[in-house]
Amino acid sequence: MVIEGSHIFMSAEVTHHISSLINVKVFIDSDSDVRLSRRVFQDTQDNKKVLNESVTNYLEFIKPSYEREIEPTKQASDVIIPHFGGWFNASSPTSRKR
Repeated sequence: MVIEGSHIFMSAEVTHHISSLINVKVFIDSDSDVRLSRRVFQDTQDNKKVLNESVTNYLEFIKPSYEREIEPTKQASDVIIPHFGGWFNASSPTSRKR
């Protein structure tokens, strides 16, 4: 069974309840520039936000939330996959698949 989600290990209570079910914890790490470019692309292309709004939202909310809530869970991981997503190409149709 695979359990995925960027916030899954944030809660100590949830982690305690599911820890007996987990054999390996994997953290898929990506560069902050890649995260920003993906967010801007998604916001401007899919959600029709203007660039300034997208960047402001990323800097004020998304990035601090990642640093506060997601990044610390990396320490509890058994495996860290570094530099994930560096191949992101906005012009590629496959880059938009979710």
